[in-house]
Amino acid sequence: MRSSRAPTIIGVILCTLVVIMGGAATAPVATASPTTTAQTQQSQAEVNVSPSNLPGDGSESNPYEISNASELQAIEDDLDASYMLVSDIDASATANTNDGKGFDPLGNTSEPFTGTFNGQGHTITELTINRPSERKTGLFAQIGTFDDQGETEIQQVTLRSVSVVGDFDVGGLVGIQRGGQIRSVTVSGAVSGNGDVGGLTGESSATIRNISVDIEVSAARRTAGGIAGEASGTIQNVSASGSVTGNFTVGGIAGKTGGTIQDSSASVSVTAKQSTAGGIAGETRGTIQNVSATGDVTTSDGLAGGLVGDANFASIQGAVATGTVITRSGSKTGGLVGRLDDDAKILNSSASGDVRGEFTVGGLAGQIDGTVQNASATGNIHGVESVGGFVGRGSGNIQDVIAVGRVSGQQDIGGFAGSFRTQGPGGGQVEDAYWDTQATEQPISAGGTGLTTAQMEGNAALTNMSGLLFGSIWQTVSGNYPELIALADSDTDSDSDSDSGSEASPTVSVSRSPSSSEIAPGEAVTLTTEITGVSGSVSTSSTYQPPVASATVRSVTVNGASVNPILSEATANGSTVTLGDVGSDVTVTITEELTVSEELNVTHQITGDVTAGETTTDFEPVSVTVTDIEPQSPVDEFDTDGNGDIEITELGQAGQAFASGQISITELGEVGAAFAS
Repeated sequence: MRSSRAPTIIGVILCTLVVIMGGAATAPVATASPTTTAQTQQSQAEVNVSPSNLPGDGSESNPYEISNASELQAIEDDLDASYMLVSDIDASATANTNDGKGFDPLGNTSEPFTGTFNGQGHTITELTINRPSERKTGLFAQIGTFDDQGETEIQQVTLRSVSVVGDFDVGGLVGIQRGGQIRSVTVSGAVSGNGDVGGLTGESSATIRNISVDIEVSAARRTAGGIAGEASGTIQNVSASGSVTGNFTVGGIAGKTGGTIQDSSASVSVTAKQSTAGGIAGETRGTIQNVSATGDVTTSDGLAGGLVGDANFASIQGAVATGTVITRSGSKTGGLVGRLDDDAKILNSSASGDVRGEFTVGGLAGQIDGTVQNASATGNIHGVESVGGFVGRGSGNIQDVIAVGRVSGQQDIGGFAGSFRTQGPGGGQVEDAYWDTQATEQPISAGGTGLTTAQMEGNAALTNMSGLLFGSIWQTVSGNYPELIALADSDTDSDSDSDSGSEASPTVSVSRSPSSSEIAPGEAVTLTTEITGVSGSVSTSSTYQPPVASATVRSVTVNGASVNPILSEATANGSTVTLGDVGSDVTVTITEELTVSEELNVTHQITGDVTAGETTTDFEPVSVTVTDIEPQSPVDEFDTDGNGDIEITELGQAGQAFASGQISITELGEVGAAFAS
């Protein structure tokens, strides 16, 4: 008997709540000093928790449940298990832990995290890591392995107001991603280090998709990006905003990439204190497709582009850059690309931002030695030498392009090209390239055909610019210059969709947690609906038949970022969620929580559909059967060692569960009574 240790059940409960909640009450405590508060936060964050003491068993079907920062730190003791958040986490106390070093990143090079982590739409706030001399820094130090086939996964979590400082391989979420996938994640805050620094991950060689960051990233030496410092895998459907600063090789999404970036956007202020910077990537040796960059790009020594600073062995398609590009000295500055090497190509792309540089300055690219086809440059260009409305200098192959921005400089200036070599070995070719002699204020050019504004605008372009493929690639615009059809469609989705009559259907998947189709009477089940590839307005409708006991819509995200729907309601009979225009080709995730019937042998059938734009898609029905599974009593749930007794640590876990809203005061009382007995 342990009654001498606990005189009353009420006393046990009150003591537990004081310990767990750090003395927090509804009324402020005037006598608490800053020192006392800091010590209390530190003691809370440093509670040592073992995964085996968490609810769940760590399997994919029954993940360990995490509700606070101490339990988050416990992941380091079982790096190949499955975890899920069951509540939001205030991690502000991590600023005072480990002698000011903050949270200890999970995993390492020899033992990376290889399990699964599902945030279930929850938010971790004010996570702090301050380890300027340590490599591989982030919430997770390293995840996945090179032979990982996607088993490692981090998803559905928001890191808000994160502060991460490291050496090399520094990210808000992950230091290095060797394998697996990261999806449906949002990050905001600040991340800094010496090199390979990213808002999401320092370095990635695997899959990243459906990500949103609003971040300040800085690298004292090299390679910094809004999403990843360096990436050789696939980055898809991401958006980045904020600022990225580094010495060289700096990008709005990736500092350096040898993989694929597609269906993504960046509105990031990008600055390279030396060279090689781009609105999407500082340097690429991979594929960049269907992207847009709207942030300004600045370098000191050149190789600057509104999209990419330096493109080698690269393919750029369907790209738009609108930001201002400035090189203070040096060469190779362009509205889209600073330098396009002879093994790289640009297709169906445009640049409209102003460009200012010193040598080799162009509206689309500073230097072109590769292939460019179907592109336009409309920004104003200023340089000193080798300055052109489309290209500053080059020897590549250019076809079906236009340039219409004002051009100024001192030497080798042209409405289309400042200087261009077409003769001899390695010489290039310019075909069906047009520039506006009035708008550029340049009557001559090293290549291309000069026309007046009137000859290039409206239907006049059909006659005067007959080399362009009107109707399939280009289209005329009344009172304006021709535009690329593919890029015009992306800017006017609603008009294009209504005219085409062939809008693609989004992909809809519904998962449940727990994953078992059988559940005890009155228990809760979480449904997660993920809608991928959706554009325009979105609405969902679900029906529960027969009705459940209760239901609520817990969260709605677009590309991992929480949003407020126009309508969000759930009843015992079903749910409805309505969103306005979510943009183009995004992922919408809706999380619902249902409490099933108290009656046995009732099977709840969840059916519904998703409407995106003009297209309606039914999702696969989900069923949950109420069976005679003996639900765990609160005492059984927290008796983690199964010895029939409640220990002080188990009582503490029950108190934490109560503080986070997972159990009621009555259930906490049952656990307290078991401890007191």
